[in-house]
Amino acid sequence: MDFIVSTDGKRNTLLSANPFSIDPAIGIEADLNQTVFLRVGMNQFQKETSFEGKSVLSPRPGLGVGLKISNLQVDYAFTDLAAQENTYSHIISLLLNLKARK
Repeated sequence: MDFIVSTDGKRNTLLSANPFSIDPAIGIEADLNQTVFLRVGMNQFQKETSFEGKSVLSPRPGLGVGLKISNLQVDYAFTDLAAQENTYSHIISLLLNLKARK
C-alpha cells in the first residue's frame, strides 16, 4: 500500500485538502522462484458523479506480469492511464542489471 501525496493544492483524490492531497494505491505481487512475477493493484480512487447524481468511488485497476532471467528483467502492465473512461494502456519495460554478482 502506498500513499501518493501531492502538494500542488486540492485535487480530485480520495483525501483532498489544501495544500496536500493524498491518493492511496494498493497492490499485491506473487513470484515463482524469483523468476516469474504476477501483479494486480488499484490506484487513483476518485469521487465521480453517476448518471443518477450519486457520488461513487471509481478506482483504476491494473495488472501485470514480469519475467527475470539472469540480469535481464522484462515487465508488462495493463492499466488505465488516461483521463477518459475505458482507455487502457499496455506498458512494457526492460531492466538490465550491470552490477556483477557476488
